[in-house]
Amino acid sequence: MTEPQQALYARASARMAAGDPAAALHELGAIAPDTESIDSLYLRAAAATQVGDLAQAKAAVHACLEHAPEHPGAQFQAGAIALAEGDRAGALAHFAQAAALAPGFAAAHYNLAVLQAESGEREAAEASYQAALRADPGLMQAANNLASLLLDRQAVSEALVLLQRTLKRSPGFAIGWCTLGRALLRAARVDEAEAALRRSVELDSRGSAAWENLGDALSQLGRTEDADAAFEHATRASDPSSRLLFKRAALRGETPPAPPEDFVRELFDQMAGEFDTRLVDGLGYRLPTQLDAYLPAGEGLDILDLGCGTGLSAPLLRPRARRLEGVDLSPQMIERARQRGLYDALHVDSLQAFLEAGPESAWDLMLAADVVIYVGALGALFAAVRRGLRPGGHLLLSVEMSPEADYLLQPSGRYAHGFGYLQRLSGEHELGIDLCEPIELRRERGTMLQGAVLRLQRPA
Repeated sequence: MTEPQQALYARASARMAAGDPAAALHELGAIAPDTESIDSLYLRAAAATQVGDLAQAKAAVHACLEHAPEHPGAQFQAGAIALAEGDRAGALAHFAQAAALAPGFAAAHYNLAVLQAESGEREAAEASYQAALRADPGLMQAANNLASLLLDRQAVSEALVLLQRTLKRSPGFAIGWCTLGRALLRAARVDEAEAALRRSVELDSRGSAAWENLGDALSQLGRTEDADAAFEHATRASDPSSRLLFKRAALRGETPPAPPEDFVRELFDQMAGEFDTRLVDGLGYRLPTQLDAYLPAGEGLDILDLGCGTGLSAPLLRPRARRLEGVDLSPQMIERARQRGLYDALHVDSLQAFLEAGPESAWDLMLAADVVIYVGALGALFAAVRRGLRPGGHLLLSVEMSPEADYLLQPSGRYAHGFGYLQRLSGEHELGIDLCEPIELRRERGTMLQGAVLRLQRPA
């Protein structure tokens, strides 16, 4: 460039640094296109992208990469343009190229990580967020997003260390306090979680997620009115999700017929890592080891484990099974069940949808251990079970009992069912009750929760 052009480029760079891309483009407009340097082309592409002039941005990036294909900034801008045009695969490729060309390019690693996470490449996304943080330790959103990925794979301790380090550096980062609160809830450090979440809403009272998680913490602490007030703040901060509305219904003693599927899926995905330890060791859950007392006689059976979770019941079911399959709404639970190596097939699906789509009269035995407590109205499920059972086949299920209603949503978020309701449904769907035994289900607030095991049979 000539000396006057260099002066124009310098002024354009200053305008961009001051956050005025339109003014930067105006300065660059005085440079003849056929005399632009690689640097000025790159600056033009960046400025045009920011003001939304994608045609000019694409032309400048194309010219820049034509002369310097290994220019990391131009690769990054090509990614930004592709993203603006909805080409996520193209954006991912350009961000990856920019990150490879410039390992210290924090923004390239960060944008690459976001797209990798969205496309399900979670391990790669973690590595890219870590690279972004090595390049710029103060990139708070990268730390927060990485912590969320760690929580998704049950690495709670790692997430806590990362978040505490991040918040020590940036104590005013409201979203980080919210994620820390979630991590502390996952670690069962509920008092600390409440403090972190209160800090988050003090910093940003519009944070719907922080208010909702604060409601969860207060609910676990038994402070029902305070929890409902927090959930009310969450509903005012953004359009309430079906999950949030269900939580409020449980607190208020209302009884919707079923929880939202995304609520159940998220709940059990979050618990998958510590589920066995928490349920068996922490809450004294024993039904899977006691099944022999309730299962019908017979071997070589085709067995379907409804809501199989991590596969706790599989060791007792496998010796009786010719074929053993499991279905659960939670992908993380299914992955844990798969690691046991005891199932012939596993499916991620809702119980009712799986049964309705499957063949008729396919199963000799269905087990629903601690499953209908997350369903509520059971008519459609019983119809689907009746369709899927062979003549003479059995359904074994455990329930929490309600003495006062067909089904009742409890403050715990679980449903209790009335025996009269179960009798009525069984009759309507030609499923005879041939066993009903009281059982201690699990420990709750220091005492064992009483329930029942029922065995239903389709007539031969």
